[in-house]
Amino acid sequence: MKNRIMFVLVLVLLSSSLAVAQTTLQVPSVSFPTIQSALNGAVSGDTISVASGTYVENLIWPGKSLQLVGAGAGASVIDGNQAGSCVSFTLDTSTGSLMDGFTLTNGSGTPDFFGLSLFPMGGGIHINRQTVSSPALLLSLTFRNCEITGNNAFQGGGVLLRFADARFEGCVFTSNSVTAGVDGSAAFIQSQQGNLITFEQCVFKQHAGKSVIRSPWSPDFEFLRCDFSLNTADTVLHIDGGAMTFSGDRFSQNVTAGGILWATQTGILPFVVESCEFIDNSVGGIVVGLLPTPLSLGGVVIMSNTSVLRNTSGINNKPIELWGGALISDCIIRGNRDTNGTVFTNPFSLPSGTSGMNYQYSNIKGQAGSGFAVVDVN
Repeated sequence: MKNRIMFVLVLVLLSSSLAVAQTTLQVPSVSFPTIQSALNGAVSGDTISVASGTYVENLIWPGKSLQLVGAGAGASVIDGNQAGSCVSFTLDTSTGSLMDGFTLTNGSGTPDFFGLSLFPMGGGIHINRQTVSSPALLLSLTFRNCEITGNNAFQGGGVLLRFADARFEGCVFTSNSVTAGVDGSAAFIQSQQGNLITFEQCVFKQHAGKSVIRSPWSPDFEFLRCDFSLNTADTVLHIDGGAMTFSGDRFSQNVTAGGILWATQTGILPFVVESCEFIDNSVGGIVVGLLPTPLSLGGVVIMSNTSVLRNTSGINNKPIELWGGALISDCIIRGNRDTNGTVFTNPFSLPSGTSGMNYQYSNIKGQAGSGFAVVDVN
């Protein structure tokens, strides 16, 4: 009985100490006049509440798991003042951290190029575990209801992300920029297979450069109900990834020299495009290029309930190019034409080297009056 009482007392004391430790720090206040001072003074588990206002700071996130909560995008503004990234993460012990309700603007990146301090990377948000010796996959961050706008860097104008999991929820990316001819105006991602990068209900607008989002490696990706519009980058999404899901995304009124979605999968993993819309885009190349792992290794893209409407693609470039196997169903593909005005009655291009791949189509509604129904597009 005595042992049981002692055990209960220990639990009560532990609970009390945790409750004391997990406090809310206010910015600005006498104790914490700046956001950085609150980050430095907080302990893991704390919440930092930031009032409306503009904070001219270049934040270095400490090795703590913290909740940084602003008054909302447009209200709590972190101005990088062209003096570095608005916020930078490097330590695994920051895992589980959250930023919610901020505008991050006027950041110019952190000198960083594969561990060398050469070029500024990640104008708005800089996340780089490459200099950390511990195993990868330990750093996981969430950004919610944030606006990343008007930042610039050599690469990753809005965000640089290396070797970490990250989730962006309800974030708006606008008018971020990179050095001419360089990738990733909104985001440049160099995570690895096993990392998960999620963009949910995010907006990407008014980006130029070589690509809006570029990933040259192979993390897993989820793009869920995102909106890509009014971009003029050469390619909107140029993604190399592992498991990839594009669900409920809308791509509209983009004008690009290359294409809208160019996705290459590495590994025998799910590759899904569902309930997406590609509408009223003008591209110099193809609208959608999907490259799953070759069928000989089991790679198949599954495309369903997707609309490809009224897009203009380059001369002799059909709107959809497929490498590897494909299962396509319940799609509407109409009104697409090349720059000469030629309407495509068969929208699929199968490049050389794809013979013998498994292509299956069902319930595809094509050009009005054309009687388009794919049975065999070889």
